[in-house]
Amino acid sequence: MDFDSFEQAVDYAEGEHEDLDGREFEASVRESLSAMGFDTRLLADGELDGEIVNNYEVETDEGSYRIEVRRDSSEVEIYSTPEA
Repeated sequence: MDFDSFEQAVDYAEGEHEDLDGREFEASVRESLSAMGFDTRLLADGELDGEIVNNYEVETDEGSYRIEVRRDSSEVEIYSTPEA
């Protein structure tokens, strides 16, 4: 599957697994990104507003992105881009 941008790949992975939650959601999103050629590296994990949050760095041809995976709400947010 081809995407025009890393953001599209993240949106696809998030939507593909939106019915999952917790650790299963996080693992499935990471597996999807890996299958698309994007390897993730854990930067930090912790609790934010009562929810488990994991931060990852992802290297792409465009540069380094940082994403935040919120386990309980099954959301992925890109919080740092190569341009930032």
